[in-house]
Amino acid sequence: MNILGYTGKLISQKLLPAIPKKHHCLFTFGLSAFALNSFQSLASNARQVVENLSTASSKVYRLTKNDKLLSELESLVTQVSLVHPGSVVNVDFSSFCGFETLAFAVQTSLGRAIPIWIDCLQYPIKQVGSQNLFIIDQIKRLGVLLGFWPTLVFDRGFAIPSLIKFMLANEMVFCVRIKAGQTFRWSVSQTTHSTWSAKQIGRVTKDTVVDAYGSKLRLVVSPIPPQPPSVFKQTPKERWYILTNDFTSSRKQILKRYQCRFEIEETFKDIKHIADLKKFFLKKRRSFKILLWLVMIGFWLAWWSRVLTATIRKVHPKKLRSWFLCWWEEVQRLIRLAGNQRLQWIYSLARESG
Repeated sequence: MNILGYTGKLISQKLLPAIPKKHHCLFTFGLSAFALNSFQSLASNARQVVENLSTASSKVYRLTKNDKLLSELESLVTQVSLVHPGSVVNVDFSSFCGFETLAFAVQTSLGRAIPIWIDCLQYPIKQVGSQNLFIIDQIKRLGVLLGFWPTLVFDRGFAIPSLIKFMLANEMVFCVRIKAGQTFRWSVSQTTHSTWSAKQIGRVTKDTVVDAYGSKLRLVVSPIPPQPPSVFKQTPKERWYILTNDFTSSRKQILKRYQCRFEIEETFKDIKHIADLKKFFLKKRRSFKILLWLVMIGFWLAWWSRVLTATIRKVHPKKLRSWFLCWWEEVQRLIRLAGNQRLQWIYSLARESG
């Protein structure tokens, strides 16, 4: 079975059973128009899969105005078994043409994270602290939907006191990178100092317990990145200072967990440059959310299909194509091939009829 047929089988067996029958047609239209095609515009993508112009316009209008379908897309994450209590989930923001999107994505250790939850804000944010409340609210919504808390990994921008206190109060396991200058109460034998910066602590030990946010937390410090010097780019010397409430994992596991946080950055790049969402003209938040959810489901299809698109030839890790790109290129090739075959059939039919 080719990848296009296998993708259709995945849609019918894994996704459609979780969507009410009355929305099957609209859901499959959305996947065909936006998950399997580069984005041009809502109307243009609709016309690529629906021949009649008025029908295409009507379908895309009903798709982007359907709040019930949006809630059904959000509930899909509980049906597809992509995240479980032992999963490690990256959390980060990315900008999409005026929408600031908060995404949650499961680590794979294969270069790309699998997005499982998204929501967005529109700037400018007028109310002070509303972005922090938005982050906490989205974590709550995901936790309620899943029924458990996966391990969450954050970059430096998320070292927010209110967020960390919320996660501690709810006994959520987290890892968050902090700035080297952030200070903690820390005691060392035979010293009178009680307040130390993360950088000062890192000179003494690379794994210790500190007092922060009214609790005992673990500070893990990475070694200097082992990258060779370059005449074009200076060798980075910045360490990672990671604050976590995970006292059972080894230091190596904590560092690996944060290293895989960068998978979500690659996922954002694929969404913007492969699915072509780097520029668009949408003003309504709901329309953008539905579009992004459909593209996100494309990532699920690519992940499930990765066995069929895996490369056999051994290449350097930096030259490996992402599993999403492999799936995308093969699907696009087969779609074009089917189109060419259809054109050839029409041409031969016309030639035979004279």
